[in-house]
Amino acid sequence: MGSYSFILTVVILLSGMILSAQSFSKDFRKAMEFGKAEKYTAAVNLLAPWEHKIFQSEKKIFESALLFFHANQLEKAEKYFLKIIEHKKYLQTSLLKLAIIKQHQYKFRDAILYYKMYAKLFKTNDAEYKIALEQIQKCIRGIDLAKNKSIALVEPLSELINSEEDEYNAHPSISHPNTFYYSAIRPENKGGKRNVNGQLDNRNGKFRSDIYVFNPDSSGLIQKNWINQYINSNYEDVLSHIGTDGRTIVFLQTWDGEIGKLYVDTLSSNPYRFEFAAFSSPLKPEFGDHDFFIFQDTLLIFSSDRIGGYGGKDLYISFYRNEKWSESINLGSEINSPFDEIHPYLANDGRTLYYSHNGTNSIGGYDLFFIQWSPEANQWSPKNQLPIPINSPGDELYFRLLQDGITATFSSNRKRNNKGKMDLYQAIFKEELPEQYEAVNGSILSQIYSKNNVQNKLGSKKLYQSKKSDTEKSPSSKLKFSQIKYQNENYLEEANNLEIIQSIAKSLQENSALQLKFVVHTYENSNTETNLFYGIALGKKILKKLESEKIDPARIKIFAVGDSFPMDTLVQNPNNNPNKRIEIFSFSENNDISENNSSKYNSKFTGLKFSFLLGESSLLYKNGFINNKHFNFAILNKEQLKSSYYYGIYSEFAEADLERKQNKDLKNAQLVALFNGIPLEKNQIIHHVAEFPDLLFLLNEYVKD
Repeated sequence: MGSYSFILTVVILLSGMILSAQSFSKDFRKAMEFGKAEKYTAAVNLLAPWEHKIFQSEKKIFESALLFFHANQLEKAEKYFLKIIEHKKYLQTSLLKLAIIKQHQYKFRDAILYYKMYAKLFKTNDAEYKIALEQIQKCIRGIDLAKNKSIALVEPLSELINSEEDEYNAHPSISHPNTFYYSAIRPENKGGKRNVNGQLDNRNGKFRSDIYVFNPDSSGLIQKNWINQYINSNYEDVLSHIGTDGRTIVFLQTWDGEIGKLYVDTLSSNPYRFEFAAFSSPLKPEFGDHDFFIFQDTLLIFSSDRIGGYGGKDLYISFYRNEKWSESINLGSEINSPFDEIHPYLANDGRTLYYSHNGTNSIGGYDLFFIQWSPEANQWSPKNQLPIPINSPGDELYFRLLQDGITATFSSNRKRNNKGKMDLYQAIFKEELPEQYEAVNGSILSQIYSKNNVQNKLGSKKLYQSKKSDTEKSPSSKLKFSQIKYQNENYLEEANNLEIIQSIAKSLQENSALQLKFVVHTYENSNTETNLFYGIALGKKILKKLESEKIDPARIKIFAVGDSFPMDTLVQNPNNNPNKRIEIFSFSENNDISENNSSKYNSKFTGLKFSFLLGESSLLYKNGFINNKHFNFAILNKEQLKSSYYYGIYSEFAEADLERKQNKDLKNAQLVALFNGIPLEKNQIIHHVAEFPDLLFLLNEYVKD
């Protein structure tokens, strides 16, 4: 009997162990599935009871650590990463994540130690090494900023608002105390999952933000029924502004968060109105201008990366007078910089400006700054960076003071007290803010910036990189880019080429007037048509990469010139042909890069030239008249749908005209003018006639046509 009881006990224990193992495996698999779906809170809740099981596998420790990290459970993530840090396979990631954890815990010295250990695993020219050094600098800045006295208590705005998705741009209601309007992404939002084209896509699409209302005096979230239900759409619906009457709303509809349309309406529950008026202003939302603040319905401050700024996104100002908005004016170099200045907010005093800035003095991504106009000194004060814990190693955006003069709301993706992605926070200041309770009628800025001599008064300059005029620039001040070398279509994955492209993207971001053309030389031992087609395909990769960095494709030209311009180099190894290269030139009105004067292509195309446009095609262009003897080339059109194919380069109209008369195949080809390699439109030719009288002959041809 005793033997039977023992066996039964063993069987029960073994069964329990098997069932336990099965339950753990099931929960762990489910947690990984939640992780892939970015449902990190649900994932770590499944893992919580199974720590003893997880610690039996190094792989499971690492995978669990990542889930806790993304769920912003920093202490738990730290514990798991420390368990696995000595394992060589997981060392790099563990060091990096531990550095980030310490950074977000404001333990900047510990973070620096981890970043240094992480950096030692790479070479000095590796991207990872440079990232580590950059973060070390931010930690050093964090140590300095932490020395400043804390001026506010920061906490999430409400547990009922924040979620694992984005919540941002909270606006307090003018008419209803303790009520906030804001934008948020929710799975129940109108439209479902949509791709970049706005089509339903449950696999690769994503939910778009809608506009919500929160009132803590009610039972919780009140969505859509406080505003016209048709404001929320299949698009990304983003709250931009609520008027001083408490009834007028301006909102953005967009697919990508940048380019879209601004509309204005009233906060009405009328279910029958679904057409909205466009918001009339100096903003160009179709080019990304929609980040703005309106002061007392008469002063508009907005962020834009339009041409003529200081680099990145700058802040501009405009005034509403005589029933229209004035021409926008750049706020000047005391505020704007080579980096981004976004999300402006002007306090009640009309002279204290808050905004987000991502410069080198940031302790994370975007930090919150404020600056005040001093009427006594007749100038802006130095920039002031808000202290910790308002600023963090994350991004702080959409700052806005409430009318009580002691509370502010903002959005942040910090990893402390954060449910996921962008959450809404409130800062409760320890003292009342004088700029908020000293309300004025109108703003002194409207007097300062509307003066005719504003440019001289504020020391503004045309482009951020130099205070000198174009004629004063020295050649050494121009940008220099190395040639891009390639041997196959994966050339952008090579470290050297990737570094060049990143440098180019940064220069384009910092200098909004800069425009570049990429000239692809192809040597594939193929016919000319194939060489040109392959060159365009290689160039498209650069265009796609720069577009991912938010560079306007209109600022980029892609040329394919085949094998017409070989270097004076003997090719020893066909598999490593030095002629396979991509040259970079500027076609800006004010040339901002040092040209390669030894380039055969550049010397051939400089100045006014003529060429024959043979045709266009999005595929391989076949034309028996294309050959290498007359410098055939192709240019990718702005629309990226087709490429234009050209025949010949001629310095004079008469030379081209003679070629046409001698070759009957050119009879129907269009003769075009090129200036520094860029085709001139018909309406552009007239601007160059005085400099190049030869263009008169071409104009006469257009008149005949």
